[in-house]
Amino acid sequence: MLDQSFTADNFKNIYDIENRKSSIKDYLGNEYNDILARIESLQNEVSQIKRKKMADRTDDEKQKLIDNKQKKEELTAKKKEIQQNELEKIAKVINNKNFKFDLQVNDDIFTIQKTEEAFFAIKQLQYNIRKTFKVKQSSRHLILSQIKLLLNDSSPKYVIRTDITKFFESIPQDRLFKKINNNTLLSIQSKKFIQQILDDYNNKKDTIKFESDKGVPRGIGISSYLSELYMKDIDNQICNLQDVIYYARYVDDIFIIISPSLPKEEINNYFGKVQKIIENDELTLHMEGDKCDLLDLFVPNVDETIITYLGYAIHIKRQGNKTTAQFGLSDSKKEKFQKRITKCIEHFNNTNKYGIKQAKRNLLLSLRFLCSNTKLNQAKSRVKIGIFYSNDLLDKDYFAEIYEIDDYLNTQQISLYDKLFSDVAVKQSSEYRIKNLIISNVNFKKGFTEKTHCTFSKDDLKTIKRILE
Repeated sequence: MLDQSFTADNFKNIYDIENRKSSIKDYLGNEYNDILARIESLQNEVSQIKRKKMADRTDDEKQKLIDNKQKKEELTAKKKEIQQNELEKIAKVINNKNFKFDLQVNDDIFTIQKTEEAFFAIKQLQYNIRKTFKVKQSSRHLILSQIKLLLNDSSPKYVIRTDITKFFESIPQDRLFKKINNNTLLSIQSKKFIQQILDDYNNKKDTIKFESDKGVPRGIGISSYLSELYMKDIDNQICNLQDVIYYARYVDDIFIIISPSLPKEEINNYFGKVQKIIENDELTLHMEGDKCDLLDLFVPNVDETIITYLGYAIHIKRQGNKTTAQFGLSDSKKEKFQKRITKCIEHFNNTNKYGIKQAKRNLLLSLRFLCSNTKLNQAKSRVKIGIFYSNDLLDKDYFAEIYEIDDYLNTQQISLYDKLFSDVAVKQSSEYRIKNLIISNVNFKKGFTEKTHCTFSKDDLKTIKRILE
């Protein structure tokens, strides 16, 4: 049976999982960090000695290998002891009747208070919900790959692309809690924490914009799982509609492919059935605009239609009885690249007065991250991310949309702090050299076409995240 308790032993598992994604050692205090640093120092000494051939090692180095092994064992045992003690302290606070989550809100995005207790409690709560209800977010890449394959099949079909209006803010809390309470496997403490989070959300959200008895807090980790739980029955109903051959939903974005049997229904009738299912659970679909597309691929000739879905602009044509679908970048994806580049440049322009060398390093670091690819070293699956892996479904006819990112970068202005220079000409010369340095080291086209890989340390990734936030 699933152990859902908020205990030190469970938090040890949470620590191991989350620390593989990004370092969370600071949650366990200075003494724990000091032990980690000492272990790392010992490992570095051992590595340096082991690079030598055994015959070339001095007696002192051979003894150091023995001594360091013993010291490492002692420090590792001490590390485990400190970790256990710290996690027990955290668990004691969480299990106190006075512990509560305290939501912070900024422009309708919510976060949990930044304490070690809140961190471990919310992670354990997410784990409990995910495992109990067996809910998870769909794979974006898998959905898009399936859609690309199906759309390039020339058999006649209807396509519906739509999304749910104000998705997170519209979920009825009474219906959601009915689903939660009907499951006897979720622990009472987990249910209590969910209720407390929603109560705090109701007290702090903008009730002029959003209804008081609806919604889950956008930005909080458990909200994705709660929304997936709420949509589970809705997804099944739409999947089971007659003639639906493909249905996918990624958060609030819905994509449906229909192959009508005879006698054929109109596409609006199918959309009406989907709309009814959604509205029966007190949600609303977008009815028009760029978030709602109804496409008839039964007719023999269809001029190019562009459907935007999950970061791609899908260019669909039907010439005679042949359908083709090619993937380009959506406008929002292009804007995202531009905004990130702008943030990198602005960060440099704002911080170089404190030290050009460091500001220049951070600028190149963040831009290289954007234009290259990397492996998430701490993840078990060694997930690959970056300019190619985030856009690998792009068709060759639209590669130029990646190349245009380089053009945008080249238009950005580097600005050094005036007071660092006694002469305007010297300042402009320095700016020119930095701009050339960027052009020679940052290349989105190369990163995409050649799948250029870079390696980033944990500290590097922290710096990059801070710049791009």
